[in-house]
Amino acid sequence: MVAWQLHDPLQRRIEQFPLEDPESSSDDSKIRPELEHCESHHNNVWLSCNNF
Repeated sequence: MVAWQLHDPLQRRIEQFPLEDPESSSDDSKIRPELEHCESHHNNVWLSCNNF
């Protein structure tokens, strides 16, 4: 697993979505949803090996 991690390391990725209005707010604030996850070039192989 160390060799695989050195060859194709997992990297943090942040996906940003459009600004949204809060459901209940009286000010002019906005919410920016973000989705953070880790991925690599061969993510399917990495996840398959990690399950064993």
